[in-house]
Amino acid sequence: MSNFTLYSRKPINSNKIDMPFLIVCIILLSLGIVTLFTSTNGQDSFFRDPMYFVIHQLEAIAIGFVFMLFLICVNMDTIRKILPILFFVTLGMCILTAIPGIGYESNGARRWIKFGFFSFQPSEGAKFVLVIYLANLYAKKIDNGEEASNSWYHALIGIIVFVLTVIAQRDFSTAMFLLFLGITISFLVGVKLRYFLMLLVMGIPIIFLLIFTEEYRVQRIIGFFHPTFDVQGVNYQLTAAKSAISSGGFIGKGISGLSKIHLIPEVQADFLFAGWAEAMGFIGVLFYFGLLVFFMWRVVIIALHVKDSFCAYAAFGSGLCIVMQSLVNTAVVCGAFPSTGIPLPFFSAGGSAMIITLCFNGLIINISRKSLARDGDYE
Repeated sequence: MSNFTLYSRKPINSNKIDMPFLIVCIILLSLGIVTLFTSTNGQDSFFRDPMYFVIHQLEAIAIGFVFMLFLICVNMDTIRKILPILFFVTLGMCILTAIPGIGYESNGARRWIKFGFFSFQPSEGAKFVLVIYLANLYAKKIDNGEEASNSWYHALIGIIVFVLTVIAQRDFSTAMFLLFLGITISFLVGVKLRYFLMLLVMGIPIIFLLIFTEEYRVQRIIGFFHPTFDVQGVNYQLTAAKSAISSGGFIGKGISGLSKIHLIPEVQADFLFAGWAEAMGFIGVLFYFGLLVFFMWRVVIIALHVKDSFCAYAAFGSGLCIVMQSLVNTAVVCGAFPSTGIPLPFFSAGGSAMIITLCFNGLIINISRKSLARDGDYE
């Protein structure tokens, strides 16, 4: 892995964006809005407006598009220059969640900061900054002809800093996601395996300790290994989600025939994939994963054909973050992974997650302008 090079040293001869990537992003975003509408429009007994979640999602998309357009147009060298500011501002926002009056609590966790009508979940921003931080760190070493492993300890410090601040927010799932995202990116850019083995030996006891210090985490683990445990409590969401998925059958019930999906508490957040599966069935599930594969394929194409190593790692890390979140979320909904609070990109309701997803896409589109954007130009 130490000789692995993600980018191709080919001349840049196109300044056009990768249209297939943009199209698949638009398709995923559109399907997310439709699924959110069909899965929540029957919840008017809880909210006066049956369009409540859709309207808030569209507002988040509008804000996200502003950031996305900025990231499409900004020079990538500028992003590297302001990276220290982004790092410490994001870290500061994570810390602000603990300050009364700025950070606010929901469901026993302090994961949000609020200024007037504006609220944001800093841990979502940490995903974006971590990807850029690692891309910049490893690119510097590789551009100087050094091994990526030489930056491992600096990378680990950045990863652990964000992990610890997110754990302090009682957001264990996002903290573990940040940890594994950082490890995965590091491995793929060429950090030697022995460094991860050392981390594994030290990290597993700490992770187990963190799990068993919170009752709800223990219950989630028990619920994962014993699906019939507390089906009216900790396993209620999962049981209802499985029922909705199975009711979709092979071709689905259509977007107007949803029923069981409305029995899933907070379906709009982390279990929206069950709504898609019930509406579109097994065919729809295959179609979704086909889109996800196509999405990542375009990201890899873009990363492989950009000359700048920082851009290559940033594009690949951005796509990897979205795909990893998608796989974790769908695995949870299907019962193949313990329950987490990881949202489904493009689908789950949540302003912070949607804005950051669009930021990732804006960054990838920007980088695609530096690559050989037309299929005919690719080797």
